Amino acid sequence: MVQLTVTPALQLLLAQVHDDERCPPGLRDRLQPLCAATETEDSIMAVGIPYELIRDGVTRYNALELGSKPITLLEALKGTSAYFPAPAVKERDPTFAAHLEKVKAELAQRDYLRMVQNVAVNERRRVGSTIAHDMREVQQQLLVIFNIIFSIVAVFVTVYYASYTMTSDVGLRAALALAACFIVGGAEAWLYTSKVIQVEKADSTKQRHELFN
Repeated sequence: MVQLTVTPALQLLLAQVHDDERCPPGLRDRLQPLCAATETEDSIMAVGIPYELIRDGVTRYNALELGSKPITLLEALKGTSAYFPAPAVKERDPTFAAHLEKVKAELAQRDYLRMVQNVAVNERRRVGSTIAHDMREVQQQLLVIFNIIFSIVAVFVTVYYASYTMTSDVGLRAALALAACFIVGGAEAWLYTSKVIQVEKADSTKQRHELFN
């Protein structure tokens, strides 16, 4: 059933029909809710009445000659619009609402624990990776030191015994061996230092690249 809002002019028209003694009882009863809404000062535009009631009211208005001239149905409907009552808001069950809030809290707590656990795992992995990296560096440094010492000892022994072909003076032979050791040790240290600097520059460049990409 189509319902329409009521304009002030339409309200007055239907009220005249309702108050007239010649109005049929059936029509008066159908118009009673509209008049009751008017008497309680409700917003008349927020009241919806059936299109058929407006049509019957206009017909009876013209039949009773309540106006100075007959009014058409189109004139009576001027300014009206379709009326859609506000949907009833269903109250939520308190038990269900409490259960829903409990489920939301449990889900939030579970997400928080999962996030904290992931952070803890990542932190352990990072610490473990850092320790392993430091251990590898220590091993490499010890290996380099051992290599330098071995090279120095080997050069000293080689030069000391090789210089016997040039002189039999033990002091001179020892001096030549020490000089060779200093040269080889300096070369080994320079090569190792250069390699370390290159590796550090490469690591620094890689870190900047990962930071900005």
